[in-house]
Amino acid sequence: MAIKIDVYKSKDINLRGATIVGGFSSAGIIGSIVANYLVDTLNLDQISVLDSNDFPAISIVYGSKPKYPARIFADEKKKIAVFLSEFDPGNHLVRPIANTILSWAEENRCMRIITAEGVLT
Repeated sequence: MAIKIDVYKSKDINLRGATIVGGFSSAGIIGSIVANYLVDTLNLDQISVLDSNDFPAISIVYGSKPKYPARIFADEKKKIAVFLSEFDPGNHLVRPIANTILSWAEENRCMRIITAEGVLT
């Protein structure tokens, strides 16, 4: 059975030509650290959430507010979108998440995707 990941949009912005930064945790939490840094430093707005029955049943509490385990932050003028998650997706989720990001990038006519990954040696 295929894993379904839903993207729920809360804000509509034009990201044509934007860069996407993937911030899912993998080996260590470097992806999440980079994504959180960009969101805070660039003052990005949350524009969407990702949800799936296959995601872990967790919530992040930040600023006294619960957050979905996977979110999208962006800025129309800066032409950047950041996918942010603090959970480590298991191997069974890697391809569905990648396909969701690629589809989202295509729908929003984004130009490139950059991921920050830690590699175990």
